[in-house]
Amino acid sequence: MERRTIGIDLGHGQCAAALPFQPTADSRYIIQQLELFQKEKVIPTQLILTNKQMKLLSGNSRPSYDLLCQLGEIQIGDKAVGSDEQKFIYFKVAPKYFSKVFDDEPAKGYGISYGALMACFAFALLHNLFKYNRDDLSGVEHSNIDLLIGCPTTSDWTNEKALNDYAELIQKATRVHSVRIIPESRAAMFSSVENQWARISAVNGAMVFDFGSSTADCTYMLLGRKIIEFSCTLGASKIEEQMRRNAYREACRAKGPFTPTTASIVKCDNEFRKVKEAYYNGTYGFDEHETIAPFINADDGKRVSQIVSIDKDYMDKITNQTNIGIKFDSKEDKYGSWGALCRDFFQEAKRRVESASYAVIENDYEKMKACPVADIVLTGGASQMNFVEELCREVFPDAKIYKETNPSYTVSNGLAWVAVTDENSAACKEAARKKVDANGGCKISTLKSDISEALFKKIVSIVETRTLAWADRPEEELSVRVLQDDLASYINGPAGQTELKNVCQQHIISWKSKLSTVVEQAINEQIAQLYSEQVAHSLIIPDDVWQELQTGVLSTNQIDVGKALGDLDLSGVMLKIGKFVVNCVIWAVAWALAPETLFLSVIAAFLVTTITDFAMTDTDLDKGRKRSTRIKAAKKIRDAMEKKKEEILDKFNNSLDEQTQSFSDIVDETLSVAFEIVTLKRFDL
Repeated sequence: MERRTIGIDLGHGQCAAALPFQPTADSRYIIQQLELFQKEKVIPTQLILTNKQMKLLSGNSRPSYDLLCQLGEIQIGDKAVGSDEQKFIYFKVAPKYFSKVFDDEPAKGYGISYGALMACFAFALLHNLFKYNRDDLSGVEHSNIDLLIGCPTTSDWTNEKALNDYAELIQKATRVHSVRIIPESRAAMFSSVENQWARISAVNGAMVFDFGSSTADCTYMLLGRKIIEFSCTLGASKIEEQMRRNAYREACRAKGPFTPTTASIVKCDNEFRKVKEAYYNGTYGFDEHETIAPFINADDGKRVSQIVSIDKDYMDKITNQTNIGIKFDSKEDKYGSWGALCRDFFQEAKRRVESASYAVIENDYEKMKACPVADIVLTGGASQMNFVEELCREVFPDAKIYKETNPSYTVSNGLAWVAVTDENSAACKEAARKKVDANGGCKISTLKSDISEALFKKIVSIVETRTLAWADRPEEELSVRVLQDDLASYINGPAGQTELKNVCQQHIISWKSKLSTVVEQAINEQIAQLYSEQVAHSLIIPDDVWQELQTGVLSTNQIDVGKALGDLDLSGVMLKIGKFVVNCVIWAVAWALAPETLFLSVIAAFLVTTITDFAMTDTDLDKGRKRSTRIKAAKKIRDAMEKKKEEILDKFNNSLDEQTQSFSDIVDETLSVAFEIVTLKRFDL
């Protein structure tokens, strides 16, 4: 049975899942958001466990699928809590904390770890996916499911051990075929560039800021050149937490100190999240809105409600006047208001990009170019707060800034595109290779044949010209040694080398151009079958850059991608993916086949050692020859060389074969690199 891949954004605050599929065998892939609960495609990352379930989980920090099956139904999402139940929120932690016990009663009493809670959620989520998406997953078993799950870009998530530990935890809990953890940067970039209204391209230098519930992640990409990633714990949940803390202080001030129940704290955070989102999306307009913080006193079970007035002054106090603490890249502590730290986050991103550079060659000298920032995408729930965009424009005044219209799907949607790419890249490369191989003009045998024929003609021309000049010299007697020395000197000298080198270069440039064009077409055809039109837009390499490379004048590093683009409207150049990358690699292949001295030593060797064998019958090179004899021999030189053509070319082609025997591997590597670049997997070439 064919395996299916599901992309899951298992976030700190909410969760979404997406499935890539082809409506027909020959059609493009499309991405479908899956239901996680009765018509809901986004649910809060919340988990409810009964006391009985917690007792069964006790001591199992990484529970197995079999154990989780014994728990019965596990409820997830925003649901009411019963008397013998506990709701868990904010239990997503880095793998190094999986074994840590959740610090709250009664979970603490049962020894319930963060890892166990994450495993329970993953188990229940997969159960819901099968339950509420029967049509899409009909007949599919757990063993036929591959999961791609996003993670933050901080080092405590993306180091090899952390990635393996996270994948192992989820796979053990779900018993699917495989689990891969993908840093959300690649997913976010794919998703962000898919919007029809946003002409986002990693070619230009694009930056994605993903403001999630627990972290704010930054990813900068310059296609094939540079990737920069970093993260901080500036999650949107910190705003809700401050709203709840503020309400709690007011409640204590009005009604005396009390300890709220865990369930009421969860309910407060849920309520403040909804209120915050409603405020920033304009639901309340300019009017003040009142909400209730539903605290419950843990000592007597009585309700201690606190009315909170939501307006501009209140939200300004929460986001710009109340200090919080966060970490940059899991290590550097920073303190300040949410708004001030957001500005610091943007400024740090700008500093890192401005301090980065990449090498180009201009006028035969290496030069470092600054990384450009043309486009910025703001996504994630907190990106909808208007002041976030204002701060971004303040720090990046020259960039085009776009805000995702539905940030809840950014990562899951992008993960689905990653799945499309990864699952089909091998088949795409194979199909592209077949197209290249089927084109006679691209075969290495064609190049060798063309070079051999052209070089032979040039060789005959040189030999004939030099021999006639030798024969026509005024000396009555002149030895063949003089002719041989003249030929050797000319061929090995700058003039002769330039002539022969130019012949090689002209044919290699012509062949390289044919090969580049066919590879471009082959890749485009494959990409066109995979991606949506909008994703294809984002990875286009402009025609002017491609054409510059095609001329054969510029070397790989002489292309300044950032400068060449300008305000490009990509709508008119659909699906021309990977051009710059393919040409970069093919240029390297061409020069590997034709360095400065390629073929020259071979040519010189067979010329100076064979000319007297077929042009003269007397092998005494130092014996003087009469002028009439020399002229007679010179007139026969062309015919004599033609008769020896096969033998001469055989020797020459043997040398070519040795130097081009790895051509097949080079073309394969060319295609591999091209696909890796255009699918945002390879940088810093």
